[in-house]
Amino acid sequence: MNPAPEVDLKPFCGNDPLRFYLHRPWSQDEFSYATNGHIIVRVPRRADIAENKDAPNTAKVFANWVDPDRPLPPISIPPEIGEPECRVCDGRGTMHNCPDCGCTCKRCEGRGATSNHSDLSIGFAGECFAAKYIKILMQLPSVTIANPKEKEGPLPFAFDGGIGMLMPIRGRNSEHIQAEGAQ
Repeated sequence: MNPAPEVDLKPFCGNDPLRFYLHRPWSQDEFSYATNGHIIVRVPRRADIAENKDAPNTAKVFANWVDPDRPLPPISIPPEIGEPECRVCDGRGTMHNCPDCGCTCKRCEGRGATSNHSDLSIGFAGECFAAKYIKILMQLPSVTIANPKEKEGPLPFAFDGGIGMLMPIRGRNSEHIQAEGAQ
C-alpha cells in the first residue's frame, strides 16, 4: 500500500496581520495543522513543522468531528474571468493610503484585485460555503464529507492523508451555485 501523498499546508494558512500565529503550519502532539480561521486541516505530524505555542486549541475545533460518509459532490465552478480591481481597497492592496501602514486588504489579500469568485457561494450538505475554500478542497486527493454536526457548524471532511473542518458562510452570496445532487 502506498503512503498518502504529502499535502501542501500553506494554502490553508492565514495572512491576517493580527493573527500572525496562523501564517504558517504548526505541530502539536502527534499532528501538524494549518488554518486561517475559516478552514483547518490536520495531518500526521511532520518532522519539518515546528510547534507553535500561540496556535489555537485544536482539541476544541475537532470536538465536533463526524466521520465523513460520502464523496464531495460534483461542483462545476465557472472559470474565473480576469481580476477586477478590488472595490474595498481601490486596487491598492492595503486598507488605506498610509506609507507606514501594512494593513493588508482582507478582501483581495493584498493583491489589489479580486477574482470573479470573491462573491461566489456554493451550497451543499445543508449549508453555503465560500467558493475559494471549495476550490482548495477540490485540489485535495479523495475528499469525503459529512453533514455538519450542528446547524451552521463546520463541515467535516477527510482526504488521503488527513482530515479537516470548513466553516460555512451565513447565507447565499450575490452569486450562488447549488452543487449537483446536493440538498
